[in-house]
Amino acid sequence: MEIVSAIAPNAAQKVYIGPNSTSGVNDTYSRIVTDNTVKVTTISWGLCEASTGNAELGALNNIFLQGSSQGQAFFAASGDSGAYDCNGGGGSGTTLAVDSPADDPNVVGVGGTRLQVGTGGTYSSESAWGSNNSGGGGGISSYFTRPAYQTGTNLTNANRMVPDVSADADPQTGYAIYCTVSASNCSGWLSVGGTSGAAPMWASTAIDINQYLASQGKPVLGNAHQSFYNLYNNSQTYTPFHDVTTGNNLYYNAGPNYDLATGLGTPNAWNIARDLAGGSGTPTPTPTSTPIPTPTSTSIPTPTPTSTPRPTPTPTSIPTPPPTSIPTPTPTPGGGGTQQLIVNGGFENGRAPWQEFSAGGYELINPIAAHSGRYGALLCSYANCYDAIYQSVTVPANSNRILLSYWLYTASQKPNTNACYDRFTANLLTSNGNTIRLLSIKCNANSRRWVQYTFDLSSVLASYRGQQIYVYFDATTNRYQPSAFLLDDVSLLAYTNS
Repeated sequence: MEIVSAIAPNAAQKVYIGPNSTSGVNDTYSRIVTDNTVKVTTISWGLCEASTGNAELGALNNIFLQGSSQGQAFFAASGDSGAYDCNGGGGSGTTLAVDSPADDPNVVGVGGTRLQVGTGGTYSSESAWGSNNSGGGGGISSYFTRPAYQTGTNLTNANRMVPDVSADADPQTGYAIYCTVSASNCSGWLSVGGTSGAAPMWASTAIDINQYLASQGKPVLGNAHQSFYNLYNNSQTYTPFHDVTTGNNLYYNAGPNYDLATGLGTPNAWNIARDLAGGSGTPTPTPTSTPIPTPTSTSIPTPTPTSTPRPTPTPTSIPTPPPTSIPTPTPTPGGGGTQQLIVNGGFENGRAPWQEFSAGGYELINPIAAHSGRYGALLCSYANCYDAIYQSVTVPANSNRILLSYWLYTASQKPNTNACYDRFTANLLTSNGNTIRLLSIKCNANSRRWVQYTFDLSSVLASYRGQQIYVYFDATTNRYQPSAFLLDDVSLLAYTNS
């Protein structure tokens, strides 16, 4: 709480307390997810993976999967026994193990470093924390396979690798806390360390980053995994992480790029925020003169993620698609006007007014999916996917012609059979979520190039003039060799009578 108060002083904190038992742990996490009122959670509870047991690991996975799919981020301490989490005595043990729940694919595991500061408290350097039989937890899970997002340089093991990120945790370079609690046998200033300090440090940093992204009209971190590994795997305007390359966690050495001692590294919060905002270096947002419409509260039925653990996603390799030019629609002659009904059709200005759902908890707006500009929407590419992105529009009462167009890039390893294993659909829905028209369905599609699709909706929407409808795109995959669907440059152009 003290660390969060220091780094995110204006954040509203909600403290969950439960019994230190299996049922107490599960009930507490379930309440956090069921409440769904906090989008960033820091966790210092932990137990070595083997002692937790497969049944409990599965139960926790169900809970965190639901939270992740709701856009909640969980930052969990990876333990203070280095690579030997089950031994408790760090270097005195010989069995390599990782900590739960930092091992869970739906949780951000936070390891530990030793921080060196320069003159005036400026950042100098860091090394992996590992000394006196203590160190930042890290290693390879024996239970979870490697999740789809965990790819890139040095991320080659078949199983989940921990930690994802790190922060200062060595008590010798720890966090300054002023103690006034007489029952704690301490008084005055003291230095507190451990990954139980690193986890709230990252959580509060995430809160600050989310605040900045929201001020810029950009998507927030969500469950954080996809954002962090996208930053790692793609060239950025600003260096997002301090790459820790020295030291060890009593077994695994730190080195260039990802390592099992410190993960992706430690945060440069301002750089992460600017990179996620699209490389903008403007600390204070400038209001636009044209406000972006706010999506209506009308709900559209969307699937609820199953509580049964799903197979770990296997990523589909997506080659970088070449950009193609976007033709400009030619207005029909005859004295009318044209009106673009879709706002932010190129996904360049964050999420709004698009709404989205991802069963895997992923942010769909992604730089890898850009047909033009910097962003597009990436649907699926993970097993047992259901992703959807949609926008509410009002059909002009005086429209005489309406054209929908979008660009789609498909990548699939599925056989060309009659069975529709993976599919992408474009739909028109009423304001109540009922289907007006299924416009297109692509089964096991593998174009490997950008293709533009155009539909004349004049007759389809003739009876909906003056009414609200949804332009709705969704995609599904099964568990084997999941396909990827990239969507960009969506346009709904209405030609109106003068």
